[in-house]
Amino acid sequence: MCAAVAGATCSTARRRYDFSIGVPDWKSFPFELWRRLAARALRAVSTSGASYDEPEGRPKLREAIAGHISFARAIACTPEDIVVTAGAQQAFDLLARILVTPGRTAVAIEEPGYPRLRSVLAAAGARIAPVPVDDDGLTVDRLPSDAKVICVTPSHQFPLGVRLSLPRRTALRDFARTRGAVIIEDDYDGEFRYAGRPLDALQTLDRTQCVFYVATFSKSMFPALRLGFVIAPPWATALARFCGEHLRVVGIGAGLHLATYLTRRASAAGLIHKAREAGIWLDDWQQFAALDRRSEGLVFGYGAIGSQIGDAVRQLARLMN
Repeated sequence: MCAAVAGATCSTARRRYDFSIGVPDWKSFPFELWRRLAARALRAVSTSGASYDEPEGRPKLREAIAGHISFARAIACTPEDIVVTAGAQQAFDLLARILVTPGRTAVAIEEPGYPRLRSVLAAAGARIAPVPVDDDGLTVDRLPSDAKVICVTPSHQFPLGVRLSLPRRTALRDFARTRGAVIIEDDYDGEFRYAGRPLDALQTLDRTQCVFYVATFSKSMFPALRLGFVIAPPWATALARFCGEHLRVVGIGAGLHLATYLTRRASAAGLIHKAREAGIWLDDWQQFAALDRRSEGLVFGYGAIGSQIGDAVRQLARLMN
């Protein structure tokens, strides 16, 4: 019957035995329990109000994700480190906006790798650099020296299925630290293991604050949920959230400081004066320049501030408005 219709396909016959990738066993999902929990949540919303919430996600949801990821993947994080997204695609898009300078930023991706990630980065203007994958994962010694963003699937490489070996993980972190690069870790189905001890996520062992961890619930629950999240280094979560309209980050990925440009016409010296009156200590990057005095910008050291970084940047944003 379907052959009589031009362009039609017999999807039922073709999918009698379905080996499609990226599709979980949705038939085993407890939809009846999900329906009851969803109804309970909607009742709570009807009494508490359904107003705008924090742009990085509802606090209770971020708290639940932080608890889950610390148990499932041994990642120590707080709800403030998490930004909730509508699936991995939005997470990649947000990171591309933060990390890519169009036409300039070299981004290393796995070859073969995830086509949609490559498309998002290319649309953001990144210079794409495919890097081969072998039985030990990404071949770190083939990374281009100017790569500033490195995208990997270390727990279960897509599509080859290998995992990034411990020596390669060490080499990758060393590369990021010495070259001033950041790593986007896509842990798209890292919670599923059938043999052997799972290696820690790169984010777990990140001591230099250069790893952005991306994950979703599309495999453990179902894709239509469109629920993902990013665990970002503290310096990126705070600046992007509160000062994104005013500052553009230009120094990322290594060391204990980063530099930013002021994106609006403003005096860095004037802002620094107001900030210091409010107890916020930062520097004008022009004090380090001998010739270029045209651009206004700030330098943030984040080695000593610790967990206070969110509050400090939030107050700085108020001074800018």
